[in-house]
Amino acid sequence: MRRPFATVQRPSSSSAQGYGAEHRAWRSAILARDPVCRWPGCNAPSAHADHIAPKSQGGAPLALSNGQGLCAQHHSAKTATEIHARRSPKRPAERHPGDLT
Repeated sequence: MRRPFATVQRPSSSSAQGYGAEHRAWRSAILARDPVCRWPGCNAPSAHADHIAPKSQGGAPLALSNGQGLCAQHHSAKTATEIHARRSPKRPAERHPGDLT
């Protein structure tokens, strides 16, 4: 007998996802400061507090200067670009026809 696909549910609350009170305060401060998406030319309401420099690249996780409010569409686009950049193989060094090495 085959079992139906089990759905994996992500925790819905920020505390269940590992974000504590300090992160929630940072998020609230970013969204209060940036009520409109900071993406150039976008006037949608901010829905996400985004790290400008990702924490994985040394960005300060709770610094207001490392945060920006983004709408859902632009936050998803930025995140997808960052994921793609991490997964893409590194380009080989460019060679010119005159190189001997």
